[in-house]
This record gives sequence, C-alpha cells and structure tokens, in this order.
Amino acid sequence: MKITQNDPSSKGVQVNPLATERVSADGKAKEAGAALLKESSKVSLSERGKNYAKIKKVVESTPDIRAEKVAKLKKLIAEGNYKIDSEKIADAMISETIKDEILSGEIL
Repeated sequence: MKITQNDPSSKGVQVNPLATERVSADGKAKEAGAALLKESSKVSLSERGKNYAKIKKVVESTPDIRAEKVAKLKKLIAEGNYKIDSEKIADAMISETIKDEILSGEIL
C-alpha cells in the first residue's frame, strides 16, 4: 500500500508506510529512514481502543491461579474440614443454565 504525503515539499513522492524507503514518482527508491515515517505518521486510539488496552493490561497482570485460595483449600482438604455444599452448587448450575438459555433466546 502506498500513501502520497501531503507535505508540499515532497510533491509526487509516495511513501510506503511498511518500508523505510522513499519512492519518487519515477519509481526510483531513496532511503528515507525512520525519521520520515515519524514526522509523517500519527496514530491515535479511540476511547474504545484505550479502554481495551487498559482491560488487556489488567487481564495480563491477573494470575491465572489464585495461589492463596488454592493453598486455603488444600489446607482444608488435608485437615478433613472441607465441606461441599451440594445445594449451593446445584443452585449455581441451574442459575447459570437459565442465564445461558435467556441470553441465547432458547428459554425452556
């Protein structure tokens, strides 16, 4: 992809933003370097893009495994004090199924 610069001092000059070459109208390549790209290229993110970047940073910094919770559960199991509330688990499973069906439009 080639983009013609709006700089009046370079009329007829096309810049390939993916390369570090300046291509004149007659097709001859001249070395432009990173400075040309820096002075002619600007990037700005939308609010949505900025929010996405923030969220991505938080997600990447959050550990996949919550070590403190795992350690607590291991201790309870080892001591024989880990109690499973089957009613609570069943309620959560049913609630999740209902939510999924409502969101997919497939209400029971």
